[in-house]
Amino acid sequence: MRKIKTLLRLHFECNLSQHKIAKSLSLSVGVVNKYLQMAKNLNLSWPLPQQLDDEKLLNNPSCV
Repeated sequence: MRKIKTLLRLHFECNLSQHKIAKSLSLSVGVVNKYLQMAKNLNLSWPLPQQLDDEKLLNNPSCV
C-alpha cells in the first residue's frame, strides 16, 4: 500500500518519469501507468486528501 502513495508523491511532487518511478520502486512501468491513470481518473493530486487512507486508496478509491 505504501508504494501507491510513494508512487503518487514521486510523480506529483518530484516530477519523476514513469520509468524512474518504476525503477526506484521495483515495479513495472505498466503498474506505474495503471496507478497514475487511476489517480487521473479520480482527479487526485498531491498531497492526497487526509480522509483517503491506505485502505480506501487501495480497495475503494471512488469513495474520495
